[in-house]
Amino acid sequence: MMGKIVFICGTDTGSGKTVLTGLLTRFSRNSGIDAVALKPFCSGSREDVDFLQLCQDSVLTDDEVNPWFFKKPLAPYADLKISGKYKFQKPLNFQAIVKHIDSISKKHNLIFVEGIGGLMVPITKNFLFIDIISELKAPVILTAKNKLGAINHALLSIKILKIYSLKCISIVLMNEAKSDLSSKSNCEIIAEYSGEIEVLEIPFLRDINPEICQEKKVAKKIKKILAQI
Repeated sequence: MMGKIVFICGTDTGSGKTVLTGLLTRFSRNSGIDAVALKPFCSGSREDVDFLQLCQDSVLTDDEVNPWFFKKPLAPYADLKISGKYKFQKPLNFQAIVKHIDSISKKHNLIFVEGIGGLMVPITKNFLFIDIISELKAPVILTAKNKLGAINHALLSIKILKIYSLKCISIVLMNEAKSDLSSKSNCEIIAEYSGEIEVLEIPFLRDINPEICQEKKVAKKIKKILAQI
């Protein structure tokens, strides 16, 4: 199992990627697996790194978890267009990104790599986020907000994964505090169109927030769902 890489990718920004990545990491570690989480790209804030570190007992440094941080809440390439240049300890190029993820994977049994925005987010002019997944030939867990629009976003993401010949392990719908009418049927309809891909729901997690995060309790509470993912 050493070096297994799984990407957690959203249908859009704010789709619950960080929460799911952290909980899967905590659940795996609770199960005796040497699992760690990476978020190669953060933009706007680095708070997500703090949560992932909490879930993996800070076995990596912040810079290992997140080597490339962008101060503006934009896609990396959009930030470059505005800023004119990047300043990082590591060069931002395709091979450097792939090498970083691969090097961490050689030291641990299971690596959850959180995406940025959606699959087609441009990192530089020359490549998209999905190109990184394709290079590493890694499977994907897809997350989406369980609300109106989830069906379209999920099916579009599945379509692009198929075009790139990438495997989608499961689709996880993240429920929100206030559900809308579509949340009752999204799971069933997405499952109808997604073939053999399992579609699951995560209940709204009231304890997951930067102030009172209780990731161990939450991971235990929904461990049956996490085990299915």
